[in-house]
Amino acid sequence: NSLFKFFKMKAFLLKIVLASMVFFLCYKTEAQSKEIFDIVLVGGRVIDPETKLDAIRNIGISKGRIASISTHALSGKEMIDVKGLVVAPGFIDMHVHGRSNQEQEFQLHDGLTTSLELEWGVENIEQWYASRNTKAIINYGASVCWPFERFRSMEKYKDATKLMMENTIKGNSSKEGLFNAIGGSYKDKLTKEESSKMSMNINKSLAEGGIGIGIPIGYLPKTDPEELYEVYKFAGEKQVLLFSHLENPICFHFKKPLPMLL
Repeated sequence: NSLFKFFKMKAFLLKIVLASMVFFLCYKTEAQSKEIFDIVLVGGRVIDPETKLDAIRNIGISKGRIASISTHALSGKEMIDVKGLVVAPGFIDMHVHGRSNQEQEFQLHDGLTTSLELEWGVENIEQWYASRNTKAIINYGASVCWPFERFRSMEKYKDATKLMMENTIKGNSSKEGLFNAIGGSYKDKLTKEESSKMSMNINKSLAEGGIGIGIPIGYLPKTDPEELYEVYKFAGEKQVLLFSHLENPICFHFKKPLPMLL
């Protein structure tokens, strides 16, 4: 008899819990439907790689932030019909070379909200970041440019390095300008002192916001493997990433120093 009462009480408590959950969900849905969002995106195919969501949803935006993703109708001051369109987080491109707003406008039309120059990197990275501050229309960043850091470690390129700094401060730096300015240095073999200075340059640029080290080895295939080994070793000690665009047959040049590391 007492066992029967126990199970009866348990069933009663379960009903109360379920009823409370239904009430809460209904209340939440009703409260959500009454909220007036700044912007509502209606009926878009929402894709979120993090949660694996891929479904038709309505999105409520308040104060510039997503406040609701719902299957229910939402109300907003501005209603935008996005039926037939994909709604997704902004894309991140880690391999770009354009640095100006002209390139960023095209990138934005492609759904890109973060543009990173990681293969080549950027020269004078602190000054470059400053030159883009308040001017860029999407998020931006770059790695440390290994070819440039080795270039400016050589005294004979002192004047060219100074000119490149002036261009960067003026906001006129570009990959083409970098390529043309330092191309003649690709075959130069660094002395021990210059190699040490290169490492210091890389370390300084990392501290200034460089996202790892760009190793565009395809453009410098004749570089001494021992020099690359020192760069790899440095990156390992600092626990920073290396970025390179590997294409056949240049993969051999990137891999050549690896046995030295092993």
